[in-house]
Amino acid sequence: ALADGINQPMSALERASHSNSTFVDDNGVLALRSNIRGTLHNSVVAAFLLFGWPHEDRRSSCLAPDKWERDASSAMLYLGFLICSRTLRVTWPLSKRAELFDEIMQALDLKCPWFKPKVVASIIGKQRSASLVAPWGPYLSFSLAMALNHAVRSAYAAIRRWWQRGRVLVSNSVQQDLQIVATYLQEPEYSPVWSRYIGLIVPRVATHTILSDASYAGIGGWSPDFHIQWRITRKDLVALGFNMKHINKYKQEPLDANTAGLHINPLEFLATIINLWLVLKLVVQLPANPTGYIIDLLSDNTSALSWMRLTAQTRDPRLQPLARITSTMLVMTSRHLTRVQPKHIPGDDNFEADTLSRSENGQVPSWERVISRCSRLQPCQICLLPRELLSSLAALISSGLTEGTYEGLTTHLLTLDFDTLPVGSTPLDLTSSLLDV
Repeated sequence: ALADGINQPMSALERASHSNSTFVDDNGVLALRSNIRGTLHNSVVAAFLLFGWPHEDRRSSCLAPDKWERDASSAMLYLGFLICSRTLRVTWPLSKRAELFDEIMQALDLKCPWFKPKVVASIIGKQRSASLVAPWGPYLSFSLAMALNHAVRSAYAAIRRWWQRGRVLVSNSVQQDLQIVATYLQEPEYSPVWSRYIGLIVPRVATHTILSDASYAGIGGWSPDFHIQWRITRKDLVALGFNMKHINKYKQEPLDANTAGLHINPLEFLATIINLWLVLKLVVQLPANPTGYIIDLLSDNTSALSWMRLTAQTRDPRLQPLARITSTMLVMTSRHLTRVQPKHIPGDDNFEADTLSRSENGQVPSWERVISRCSRLQPCQICLLPRELLSSLAALISSGLTEGTYEGLTTHLLTLDFDTLPVGSTPLDLTSSLLDV
């Protein structure tokens, strides 16, 4: 992994410091082969400087022999994870997966919709622990966590006794999620489902940026690095199956906020999902990068970003299917050695995406008008999106049913193609950037 603006390399003086050569967990030590002797020496000296030298003032050694392996190794168990310094991958060990698998199967084999609270808490804890390297951890444990929270609130008055003897109602859909987890737990030890390149775990300087915004008049996005721009108007969103609120077209606000239809936050979330789909399509066209691609996914809506970071964690049943398919896309980005970093951008700095998403004086502005207002869009091609992508997302919202991981549907959506117009091509009749077929 390469040093960058977020992860600065240590200076020679910092590298010479004993405290920068050692971890605190059972004194695990990591260094390049050429430096390992000096690093081991620094580690031992650092311990003696902190806790005293052996046999001075009647002290025994602070380094317990049984804490040290006899031979140096390229792999080590650190804070419950197996780390390989040669492949730079972090893995949730097979032994821990086997333990969780047995726990889940014992609970499911009871053929009962009621689980003991301690069993539920243990399963959630293990899944969340694994989520550092296994993106499915938080997504597939959220429904179980919701069931536990509901049961805790219901039994608050007698919580201590309930924790020992109480029960948690686990629905069929939650049991299906647990069965999916159990299936994944049987993957080979170093399966990409349970291991991750360390460069995709730590925050890093982005290699590419993509931005989005939404209004009640439409949604839009662009990327200064991928050189693309897109927008979909309110009229086409309705035609594609999205339930939109009735609005005052001049003010671009709902006539009645309490009427049925999508709030602005789900529309912002939809725009980020389209950008995420584009990232998956565009990254595979880039040359291989051994240290991975880092994508800043920017939006000025904090709700959309929170759903993107922990996508299954929304209680709105209309958005849960949409959130689950987003989870699947995020899992797939890691398989393409790509880290997606959802980040907030102030609304005033999101001018281009904002302009793409809005109408002007109640009318959809021509693309030429949009680009004349946003000079940074001039080198960007208009990206024509497949209608099936949008109609599939609309169907997920209207269904209100969360079924599995949607891996099959996601894989299918990634087979769909988009097209681009040449730079400077701005057809007068083009409102939404959608493919004709």
